[in-house]
Amino acid sequence: MTRRCLAFAVWLVLLSTILPEGNARRRNWYESGELVENTDAKVLILGAGAAGLSAAKTLYDAGFKHITIIEATDRIGGRVKNTELAGYPVELGAMWVYGKGSNPVYRMTRRYGISTIYDNTDWTVRDVEGRNVTARADNLYDKVDSIIKEISQFSKTYEQDYSLAGGLRYFDYRTNTDIGVAVEGTILDFETGVPSKAHSAKYLNMIEGFEDFGNNELLICNDRRGFVSMLEIMSEEVLASADTQLNLDTVVTDIKYDSDSVRVDTSDGRVFDGDYAITTFSLGVLQKDKISFRPSLPFAKRFAIDTFGFVSFSHIFLKFDYGFWDDTTYVILATTIRGRNSFFLNMNVVYPGSNILLLSLLDVSAEWVERVGEGEVIGNIMETLRKFYPDQYVDYPVDYVFSRWNFDPFYLGAWSYWPPNFTLEDMEQLIAPVGHLYFAGEYAHELHYGFVHGAYLSGVRAAEDLMTDWLENHKSEKECYEQIVNGTLIVTATIMEMC
Repeated sequence: MTRRCLAFAVWLVLLSTILPEGNARRRNWYESGELVENTDAKVLILGAGAAGLSAAKTLYDAGFKHITIIEATDRIGGRVKNTELAGYPVELGAMWVYGKGSNPVYRMTRRYGISTIYDNTDWTVRDVEGRNVTARADNLYDKVDSIIKEISQFSKTYEQDYSLAGGLRYFDYRTNTDIGVAVEGTILDFETGVPSKAHSAKYLNMIEGFEDFGNNELLICNDRRGFVSMLEIMSEEVLASADTQLNLDTVVTDIKYDSDSVRVDTSDGRVFDGDYAITTFSLGVLQKDKISFRPSLPFAKRFAIDTFGFVSFSHIFLKFDYGFWDDTTYVILATTIRGRNSFFLNMNVVYPGSNILLLSLLDVSAEWVERVGEGEVIGNIMETLRKFYPDQYVDYPVDYVFSRWNFDPFYLGAWSYWPPNFTLEDMEQLIAPVGHLYFAGEYAHELHYGFVHGAYLSGVRAAEDLMTDWLENHKSEKECYEQIVNGTLIVTATIMEMC
């Protein structure tokens, strides 16, 4: 028996004396924490959003303590970010919890005491003459909702992919009225971030995502600390170790990787070396080649990165002296240009008395917002609101906030979407590691892409894949014990044969 293996066996014997009796600890060996607490593996986490922090937390809880988080901005959270408007916190990025049940984001809100309210999705729909046409819109909503369920069932047996627009036509939703387009846009465009012709029907997953969590309730964050506070609290748990480092304002420029290690260069001239790295850059950053990979990423992975969809999306919060709009949660205006000044969230539901409207813009309208002056945008919005509320005095907002994700060099967009004919095989390439370099982010989940919970789950998966690789490279140590049952260590002949 070698000295190394003898010491390891003695350590296991000592460990067995402190474990609680009466229950066998049969978790995966890396999940127990104690069994890998002495690992000296160095892991680099590139990005401090939901994916990066969930990866770090998963590794930390498993016993990996040499973790370095590298974040380009001056804060953690990624596209979970809030600011203040007239004394109220407003969410510039994620703000909804899509399903309770096993949704990890919902569980975090409960664990960390994050305040939320139910989104009952009630709405008022108005036409271009300012008339309340909600009853007509409700009928159209029921039809679209029924078709989405038909598409979900049809896609399970129909092998080829097709666009959502094609699916709607096939199942006989052919309205070209402003109201019909507004209803379709509210249900689909507002959720996916793109017109229905640009999104896959087969991999829409609007129903399947909720089914996976066993709950279809929507929640809105109304916590005064902001939605990001759940990630901030989680990060404190990881950063409790002196060996875990968080580097803010540190921009990654180059990544050199192989089957044994990863080297990361930053814009300030620093170099970070690790045994492994997990990248959580936004898909927009990857698509625009903002990071240099050496060697270049494999063709199949590069192709998957370039062909998956990434949304342009903008939030504009408008603070008024008084509320002139309808008192439902959502106010939908059936504008003549699809999605232009159509989707409003009544923030009085979130923060009573705030008199704030949230306008959501997508696709070319979202990019237009960031290309022109704010004055022109606000003027355009006011023209729309006055047209749809002709009997109200609609004064200019006293203040406003723009989200501005689309041209921010660290994001270059808002979230991902699944375009038609992007296959599951393409998704596998999108997620797959190369060497000791792993990939996570809201885009890197085949079911929950585009969501904070998808980012979180992708970070967990990347960490687990990393640990599996680490395990494969340390089989000799794993085989130096078999199991601990009822507080008694069973050491078999395997140890003697190996050592």
